[in-house]
Amino acid sequence: MAGNLDGKDIGDLGAWREGVADLAIGNTNLIFAIALAFSTALLPFTDLATIIFHLYGLTSKGKTRVLRAGLTVWSKVGETDKTWSATINGLEGEIAQSSHILLGLDELPKDPPADFGNMIYKIAQGAGKGRSDIDGIAKKRSSWNTVVFSTGEHSMLDTLSKLGKTAMGGQGVRMIDISVKGKYGAFDDLHGRATSDAFVHALYKAIGEPSGPAGAAFVKVLMLKSPEQLKVFLEKLSGQETAALQAHCDITAGDEKTTEIRRVLDAFALIAVAG
Repeated sequence: MAGNLDGKDIGDLGAWREGVADLAIGNTNLIFAIALAFSTALLPFTDLATIIFHLYGLTSKGKTRVLRAGLTVWSKVGETDKTWSATINGLEGEIAQSSHILLGLDELPKDPPADFGNMIYKIAQGAGKGRSDIDGIAKKRSSWNTVVFSTGEHSMLDTLSKLGKTAMGGQGVRMIDISVKGKYGAFDDLHGRATSDAFVHALYKAIGEPSGPAGAAFVKVLMLKSPEQLKVFLEKLSGQETAALQAHCDITAGDEKTTEIRRVLDAFALIAVAG
């Protein structure tokens, strides 16, 4: 199955399945990245805000490969990979272009920008600064509703600590730390490869194929339902996943003390439904 989105070749769905999707089987981090990417298309039918999921661990563990595997779901935005090195003003445009599709931010720097803590809030609030043109006329504010997949060697908590700051509760629910865990770095199943390097090479080759066929096919299926039907459908399935997660974490629905935690579980529930 070939496709064309905004005049771009989005590749072959069968090739994506036989490449990225097949290699993801048995690899939790890859499955999560792909499900995370699909979940962005469901955001317009929920009341969830933009959230950052941060995969962290020592270098050479495969984090960037996991990130790029997730990014293959949608057509690539721009010519270069996105990193945390930009200022928040620079990131605003990148995030706005990625509204409702996955945005990847690789390599959270060892020496973070002084306003890193504020950047978390700015990204999660879903709107850029109000600006005026040279005549003083207000410009339309950029806005977004998406999911950001971040990677780095250090957790968000450790990064803030380097700046002499303690993570606030609001930051902890807007940027979720996920430690890299796997038998072979970020991976668990090498699919018959003799070494983890051989598996990473195969994955590298697979993610080098044109991106977008999986996302296009996913949207095509969503379009079989009306927006109202999708909202009801997602509310039902997400509710089931949320209830299961709350039970697993021994959290009581409606408990004011766990309001922020339940917001995070709602985000994970949507990812589960998308997957």
